[in-house]
Amino acid sequence: MKKLYTIILFASIFFSANAQTNVYQPFPNDSAVWFSINTNGTNYPPSPQYNLTEWLGDTVINSIHYTKQFSSQNFTIYTYSGGIRQDIPNEKIFHVDFSGVEHDISFNQHLVVGDTFPTTSFYTGHGDIISRIDSILIGTKYHKEYIFKNMINNLDSGAYLVGVGDLWWTWPEGDNSLSCFSVDNINLLGGAPYCQVVSVSELSIYENSFTISPNPTNGKFQINNNNLRITGAVIYNVYGEKVFEKLSIINSSLSIDLSQVPDGIYFLQVKTTDGVATKKIVVSK
Repeated sequence: MKKLYTIILFASIFFSANAQTNVYQPFPNDSAVWFSINTNGTNYPPSPQYNLTEWLGDTVINSIHYTKQFSSQNFTIYTYSGGIRQDIPNEKIFHVDFSGVEHDISFNQHLVVGDTFPTTSFYTGHGDIISRIDSILIGTKYHKEYIFKNMINNLDSGAYLVGVGDLWWTWPEGDNSLSCFSVDNINLLGGAPYCQVVSVSELSIYENSFTISPNPTNGKFQINNNNLRITGAVIYNVYGEKVFEKLSIINSSLSIDLSQVPDGIYFLQVKTTDGVATKKIVVSK
């Protein structure tokens, strides 16, 4: 009898998930942040690029309401990159560019195994073939996941999550992976340190609030904040492992020694009396 209950429970969960993924799943209507890492395979050694995309605030273009889209690369350039509009009843999504021209970037959510998935603004693959379909629980809803294969070597080449975008893809010229996805400051995918990287809007506020000197560094550097008091500092490597932490600081400056860690890129999260900011550190001894 227990085995029968287990089978029934598993079946109910399976059919519930399947029913949810067969319903059109739009992108978020609220503020959302995507953080991804792209590695250029044509460079040696490979050079990672950190990409941040945020939907935040409303704008009107040609009398049509859009959600503003911002983007950043490597925490240095923060730009407005157009507007996003969703037509959920008709299963459509549109992007308006700087010249005010609207582009239909929708895709068919009812594709099946064997179909070619088109390249869109949310999937930067190469028109790969869908090899299988799965589902992932995001919040309280299951989202359909498309997995692709490369037609040349017949290996998995990427995955796309409906209502979210690229999960990962790989190609001779590079690899890309989504490290964090959050809506209304609630992390739905990913972990430290990427989900602790603040949004573009917050980065714009805090980017000049403190300085790191020197950076690149041989491991020893100074954090200075003239406007706010530093209350804590945490540093992660690119794998999300914590390599340094110091809390309960009440000072406008802090000296840090990372001479014991390997050369590479690290993320410094500085906590102040007014908020949290994250900057990239390069250790090169």
